[in-house]
Amino acid sequence: MACLTLLLLPLLLTLNEARIHRLSLSNETRSVVHLNTFGYFANGTLEVNLTSLYLTQISKTNFSTHPVGFSLARSHVNGVLSYTAEETEKCTLLKTRSDDTLILFIIDPLTLSVQVKSFHEEDSILMADQKKEVKETRKKRDDKSNLASGHTKDKAGENKDSTNKGEEKMVEDKTTKNKDAAVSNTKDPKEQKDLEDEEKLKEEKDHEDKKDQKEQKDLEDEEKLKEEKDHEDKKDQKEQKDLEDEEKLKEEKDHEDKKDQKEQKDLEDEEKLKEEKDHEDKKDQKEQKDLEDEEKLKEEKDHEDKKDQKEQKEEKIEEKLKEEKDHEDKKDQKEQKEEKIEEHKKSITEFLTKKGKNINGMKLTLFKFKDSYNFTFHITMGAEDQGLYSLNFHNCYNMKPGIFSPYSLSVHITEKNPAGFLSAAEIPLPRLYICMAAMFLTAAIVWTYTLLKHRYSVFKIHWLMASLAYVKAVSLVFHSINYHFINTEGRPIEGWAVMYYITHLLKGALLFITLALIGTGFAFVKYILSDKEKKIFMIVIPLQVLANVAYIIIEETEEASSEYVLWREILFLVDLICCGAILFPVVWSIRHLQEASTTDGKAAMNLEKLKLFRHYYVMIVCYIYFTRIIAILLKVAVPFQWQWCQEFLIEVSTLVFFVLTGFKFQPASNNPYLQLPQDEEDLEMDEVVTESGALEGISKVKKTSNGRERQRDPAL
Repeated sequence: MACLTLLLLPLLLTLNEARIHRLSLSNETRSVVHLNTFGYFANGTLEVNLTSLYLTQISKTNFSTHPVGFSLARSHVNGVLSYTAEETEKCTLLKTRSDDTLILFIIDPLTLSVQVKSFHEEDSILMADQKKEVKETRKKRDDKSNLASGHTKDKAGENKDSTNKGEEKMVEDKTTKNKDAAVSNTKDPKEQKDLEDEEKLKEEKDHEDKKDQKEQKDLEDEEKLKEEKDHEDKKDQKEQKDLEDEEKLKEEKDHEDKKDQKEQKDLEDEEKLKEEKDHEDKKDQKEQKDLEDEEKLKEEKDHEDKKDQKEQKEEKIEEKLKEEKDHEDKKDQKEQKEEKIEEHKKSITEFLTKKGKNINGMKLTLFKFKDSYNFTFHITMGAEDQGLYSLNFHNCYNMKPGIFSPYSLSVHITEKNPAGFLSAAEIPLPRLYICMAAMFLTAAIVWTYTLLKHRYSVFKIHWLMASLAYVKAVSLVFHSINYHFINTEGRPIEGWAVMYYITHLLKGALLFITLALIGTGFAFVKYILSDKEKKIFMIVIPLQVLANVAYIIIEETEEASSEYVLWREILFLVDLICCGAILFPVVWSIRHLQEASTTDGKAAMNLEKLKLFRHYYVMIVCYIYFTRIIAILLKVAVPFQWQWCQEFLIEVSTLVFFVLTGFKFQPASNNPYLQLPQDEEDLEMDEVVTESGALEGISKVKKTSNGRERQRDPAL
C-alpha cells in the first residue's frame, strides 16, 4: 500500500498548488465549471488572472442571451450557496436579482469588454482596468495617431541624407513625368519628343550630380583613412625609437658592469684580460648582430601583424557601424510600436479602484492576443462582505440541449486571508491536529504500559491496536505540518505531503483490519477465520486502498477538473461500503454467541460475551454515525468560520472510540474473553490420572478455553 502511494504521489503533486491555483482546461464542454470555494475574512483578497480563453463559434453566438464569464457568489450562513436552491436551467450570468452577495463578470468578445454586475455588495474593493466610452477613445486615438505620424515625419525629414533627397526628386520628376505624359497625349509627336529629350537630359544631370557627390564622399573617406594611417605610422615609429633607446641604455649598463669587474681583478691578469676582452668583444659583436637580426625580424613580423590587425579593425569597425545602424533602426521601430501600443492602451483603459455599490456597472478591458482573450481583476473583501464564496466559470451557450461548444481556459487564482493562505475554516486546523496528535500519543503510551503490565494475557491483536494508535498520532503530526506550510507559502511541501499520505493510507488500512478482527473474535475466542470472514477481509482491504487513493487524488486535484467530482463520489461510496462491511462480522459473532448460550450449557459465559459484542456493535454504529453523518450536518449548520468543528468532531469521536474499544478488550483477568471456567466439567485432561504409585508426583494439567495451561495441585 505504501508503494502504491509512492507511485501515485509524483503525478498527483503536480496537479494542484493548494491556495495558489493554476488551472488549464482544453476542449471543455461543461456549461458551469466550479473553480474553487474559499472563506474570506475582512481584508481577504482574491486575484483572478485569466491568461487565455479560446472560444469557438463566436460569430454564431449571441452573447447578450448566452453570455460567458465568471461569477463570485457568497453562501448563506448555513453553508449552502444562495443560487443552488433556484432553477438550475437559468444561467447565473443572466440574473437580475440575488438574495445574497453576487458579483458577475460578463465577457463580451465582440466589444472587447467585461461588464461587471454586483448585487448586495457593501464594502468590497475591486481593482481592474476599466474601459472608457467608445466615442471618447476613438477621438483621442485618432488625435494621438495624427500627432505621432506628424512627429515621425518631421524626424524622418531631418535625418535623411542628400542621396535620399535626390531619390525624392527622382520620384517627384517621375510623377510629374507621368502627369505630363498623360497631358501630352493630345499634343503633336514633335513636342512629345522634345519633352522626352529634356527629361532625359534632366535625368542625366541628376545622375552626374549623384556621381559627383559619391566621388567627393569617397575622396573624403580616403583622406580620412590616409590621415589615420599616417597617425598610426607615426605612433609605430615613436614606439620603435623608444625600444631602441631602452636597448641602448641596457647595453651601456651591461658594459659598465663589465668594466667594474675588470678593474677589480689583479694587474697580473691584465694581459689575459685584454685577450679575453678582444675575444669577448668579438662575441659581443656577433651577439649584437644576431640580436639586431632577430629584432629586425620581430619588427617586420610586428609590422605585418599590425597591418593585419589594422585591416581587421577596419573591417570590424565597418561591421559595427552597420550593426549599430541596423540596431538603431530596429530600436526606433520598436520604440515607435511601443509608443503606439501604450497610446492605444491609454486611450482604451484606465486602472481604477472602486468600492462597494460603485462596482456595479463597471466595464473592464478585455485584451485580445491572436484568438485568445485575457483580463485580470483583484477583489479585497470588506468587513460586511466576509464569508464563504464560490468562484465559477459559465458558458451559457452550452446550456442549450444538444449543443456542445468546446472552449479552452487557462486561469491563475490566488486566494489569501490576512493570517495566511488558508481558508477561514482551515486556519485553526494546524493547531487542532497537533493537539489531537498529542492526545492520541498519550493514549497509545498508556495502552502500551497496560500491555506490558499484563503481558501474560496479551494477544497479538492488542499490539495491532497499539500500532494503530501510534500511526494515527504520526499521521496527525504530518497533517498539521502540511497545513502549516500551505498557510505560510500557499502550497504544500512535497516531502511532508508524501509522509502524510503514506501514514494516512496505513492508518486507514490498520483501522478497518483491526475493527474486523475484533468483530470476528479472532485471537480472543478463536484462532481460525471462517470462509465468510475471509471474504470480508478480501473485500475491505482492497476497498480501503481504493478509498485512500481517491482521497489523495481529491486532495491534489483542482476542484474545476472533471476527475475531481468522479473521485469524490468514489470515495463516498467506497467508504460507506467499508463501514457496512465491518458490521457483518460483529453481527455473525452475536448470532453465534446467542446460539451457543442455548445449546452448550455455558449461559453465563456466553451471555457476558454476547453483551460485550452488542456494546461493540453499538460503538461501531455510533462511530460511523458521528464521523460520516453528524459531521457533515455540523459543517452545513455552523457559520463559515466555525466549519473546522467538523474535523474536531471527527477526531474527538475517533479518540473516544479508540479508548472505549481498548477499555472493553483490555488484557485483564476480569475481561470476559479471559475469564477461566469455574465448573469442573469444563476441565479437559490430557491424560487420565490415577492414584497408582507409579504416577506419584505427576501433576494434573488444566486447559482453559483460550488455550492457556495452568498447573493444579499435585496428584495424590
